[in-house]
Amino acid sequence: MKTIDLDRIRKALPDRAVVTLVKYNGSEIGKGSPAIRVICYPTLSEKEFEMCMQWQREIIGEENISEFYTETTGGEWFVFFKRIPFEFQNATDNDVNSFTKLDLVKDGKLNQSNI
Repeated sequence: MKTIDLDRIRKALPDRAVVTLVKYNGSEIGKGSPAIRVICYPTLSEKEFEMCMQWQREIIGEENISEFYTETTGGEWFVFFKRIPFEFQNATDNDVNSFTKLDLVKDGKLNQSNI
């Protein structure tokens, strides 16, 4: 099983970048393939964007990435994973909730009101 440290990815990107673990099928977040969604505004320059993509390749492992999909160059993009088992370290409450498309975790604990 491949381990992906989401904190390493967050720290490698500019402070204004928001990184979220999601499922995405090309038209709807919450369904489909596991991916990392990055939103960065103001947008990165072409050179900064290429550098950030390279850092993500190094952290995740090029062999584990299916593809990069860019909504807005340097502003919003997705990193899709190959369909192999992954363990995601340092996932935030927002990562878990966006990945499951449920309000499952609050303050690092199961949200009992939704069980």
